Amino acid sequence: MKDVCFILNPASRRGHSFLSRLRKFLALRFPQAELVLTEAPGHATFLAREAGERGCHRLFSVGGDGTLNEVINGVMALPEERRPAVGVLASGTGGDFPRRLREIAQFPTDFSWVLDPQHRRIDLGRAWIGRRGEETFRYFINIADAGIAGEVVRRVNASRKFFGPLEYFRATFTAGWSYRPPRVKVSQTLSDGSVHQEEISLMMALAANSRYFGGGMCVAPEAQFDDGSLFFLVAEEMSYFTLLLQLRHVYRRRKMKHPKIHYREGTRMEIEALTGDLAIDLDGEYFRCPRICFEIVPLALDILVPSNASPGYDKGNVE
Repeated sequence: MKDVCFILNPASRRGHSFLSRLRKFLALRFPQAELVLTEAPGHATFLAREAGERGCHRLFSVGGDGTLNEVINGVMALPEERRPAVGVLASGTGGDFPRRLREIAQFPTDFSWVLDPQHRRIDLGRAWIGRRGEETFRYFINIADAGIAGEVVRRVNASRKFFGPLEYFRATFTAGWSYRPPRVKVSQTLSDGSVHQEEISLMMALAANSRYFGGGMCVAPEAQFDDGSLFFLVAEEMSYFTLLLQLRHVYRRRKMKHPKIHYREGTRMEIEALTGDLAIDLDGEYFRCPRICFEIVPLALDILVPSNASPGYDKGNVE
């Protein structure tokens, strides 16, 4: 039985170079660890669940945000007592959840930190996908959203990802010319227990457990992934040029400032399209459905970080 397992996605943007380096490191420093490769979309979920069933206690996702999402869903399919702690070695296009981790810990340029990591307990998000009574659910660790951001993810996933994080920037600029904001109902359960409801034409709705998406956009600067709540952003229909101008704030780790962009914190947000489907993004994984519901799952997962990590989840120098 292998106590430590690495699940590597060779199709991620730097997957093959990571594979060569990681194999050399494991052979020299960590020969008792297991390294397995994904073979198709969804395979990391199966491999993560299988590793937990075999008794693996530490599981490392080596790939992008989508690979990490699959690993998390495999881990959460296990009984709580068999769930391994999860570490991240980022070799993908966006790397947005690892970007937040680098605000609380210094990751060495080699893989040495995996030999003696710290455990931290964090929240997860859970998304219920589909019509009432027909839902399926998936977990997300970083950010989930509906609207134009889902269309951006669809375009990035269909690209060859030659330009790394700049693929998100390019897709953000091009998506708006074809996106038509649907009319939706939005219901949010806020942190104080109150419920906020509205009917709007939706540009974007976002439920954030962490801060970054889209290859470095800090869309949720106040999100904390251990506080038992989600950070919500809802943007109503506006001109695409106006939205693009607002993006200058997110690259400075600030909230956008526009009367049609609203920020709140809470435990649940439901979005239902009045006609048609919604473009959905869960940690870089693309879906389409007529209804989505995001909710918080407090302190659901152990993650692994370098032993130099700060004792708490600090503000990350947010302005």
